[in-house]
Amino acid sequence: GVNSTSAQLIRINTATGAGTAVGALGLTAVRGLVFDPNHNKLYGTDNTTDRLIVINTTTGAGTAIGALGFSDVRGLAFDPNTDTLYGADTNTDKLITINPATGAGTMVGALGFTEIRGIAFDSHTDTLYGADDSTDKLITIDPATGAGTAVGLFGFTGVRGLAFDPPLNQQVDTDGDGFADWFEQLGWFVTVQFDDGTIRTAHVTSDPFSKDTDGDGIYDGDENRHNFDPRTDDTDADQVTDGDE
Repeated sequence: GVNSTSAQLIRINTATGAGTAVGALGLTAVRGLVFDPNHNKLYGTDNTTDRLIVINTTTGAGTAIGALGFSDVRGLAFDPNTDTLYGADTNTDKLITINPATGAGTMVGALGFTEIRGIAFDSHTDTLYGADDSTDKLITIDPATGAGTAVGLFGFTGVRGLAFDPPLNQQVDTDGDGFADWFEQLGWFVTVQFDDGTIRTAHVTSDPFSKDTDGDGIYDGDENRHNFDPRTDDTDADQVTDGDE
């Protein structure tokens, strides 16, 4: 972690939460951090100089690699499967890829959210996640286009950092319906237009222990993709089951 007050790299005890100073970064505004397990390197972004840096995990010292070409990169994520370093620039609201050798950033596309300050990559499902500080929502990000899609509300404000634990792989899918247990419990939003023209948006969840929560023959993952409510077999109440629509 980074102590922004003392500008130091710190090591955090995961059992107690206690932080221990490693050493001075030598830079005053290090915001993004990500570890590259393929090359055993810790990267960061310095928002004063707008550069990608590499950090010595033994001494804490940061060394500039090069200019990012973007002025407010606060979130970093690394895809170990493709050796791709991603960044989220809050100034332009764009997803970028970063050359770890030169520091140069290349725009991928618009995120569609204005305050993505934390991003993390799940190497098991090849999913890039983000935390949007303006809506307090978890989002998924398309690495090819940069487009963000809301997953749901955190229930907390000011979530500005994300990380994934690859060994534990929190993307457990107990019922095998293509959706992680945590996502089924967190839920998502569906927007339905009824026969009388009324449009309603509702927050829905599904059962992580059942592939087909409402028993209508449609797996919960497909219910999400087709904008159906997984807890009713007739989402729009038109007397036609979701499976027949």
